[in-house]
Amino acid sequence: MEESCKLSIIIPMYNAEKYITRLLTSCYQQDLEESLFEVIVIDDGSIDKGKDIVVEWQNAHTNLIYHYQENTGQSLARNHGLGLAQGKYIWFVDADDEIEVNCLSRLVNLSTSHDLDMLLFSDLIRYNDGRPDFSGGYANMRYNTVCTGEECYRRGFVAYAMSSCIAKKELLTDNHLRFLPKTFGEDAELCYCLMAYAERVEFIHCTPYIYHVNGNSVTQTNMDKPEVVRGKLMDTISVSESLIALAEKIKKEKPFIASCLKSRAEQIAFGALYSLWRQRKFLAGELPEMIAILKKDRVLPFKISPLQWKRFLIATFLINRM
Repeated sequence: MEESCKLSIIIPMYNAEKYITRLLTSCYQQDLEESLFEVIVIDDGSIDKGKDIVVEWQNAHTNLIYHYQENTGQSLARNHGLGLAQGKYIWFVDADDEIEVNCLSRLVNLSTSHDLDMLLFSDLIRYNDGRPDFSGGYANMRYNTVCTGEECYRRGFVAYAMSSCIAKKELLTDNHLRFLPKTFGEDAELCYCLMAYAERVEFIHCTPYIYHVNGNSVTQTNMDKPEVVRGKLMDTISVSESLIALAEKIKKEKPFIASCLKSRAEQIAFGALYSLWRQRKFLAGELPEMIAILKKDRVLPFKISPLQWKRFLIATFLINRM
């Protein structure tokens, strides 16, 4: 398996018994020999029957790996899966989503034949409440052409979830890149960091990843709770901190990318401040702490250039209200 494995599909699973069969079915309705890919399921402390379902599939497929760990969160489960992966390329897939039938051969062949660091594509967003499907994309990117990560940044690259790309495993391991532990928004953060190091990138017009949206999701329901709002805002600041740290690390050899990372960190920080202001009824005392963190990390004061004047004035107002 180690020598021939081209792709590792890494699936963090937590209480996903309702969905995991759908995902595994899609993983094995493929046009790629099973000896050329592996499916790694990291059970993050589930207490439902998800394990039984996966083990049943494992008995039928020698390229399926199941590993149980105590609950530590999706990020660490993904990192654990990366540590087990034998594939040349990595694809992170969520347990409640699925992949397109017969998509693996094209994705693997493109990645290997073009020696890509990253292959990016769109998601097919499927609403479980009956709304029409929707497919997103990457604005201003050159499609079906190999380019550098810096060129992508110059064209205004905006990162989405890691499920929207296949990445060379070495790109993560050689640059010591991992998901931030227990952090909301860690997907986009890692994608930005990968792009900063990528030398061979390609965007393609296809939707191999099917993202399921539940209109009554727990995430949306819990956003009324102050502790949830605060946690997500502090997670957002952690993402901003990570981007600033990477910018400092690469600023000498990649000055343009470093400046893009800093600008993105500012935009993320502004979004957090503005969200905090909108939630001021519940989180009135949080603003000074958040501003202190941003000043420590040199995200503040904001530069005017990446922000609209209206945003700049709002940010100034917020800071002066300490």
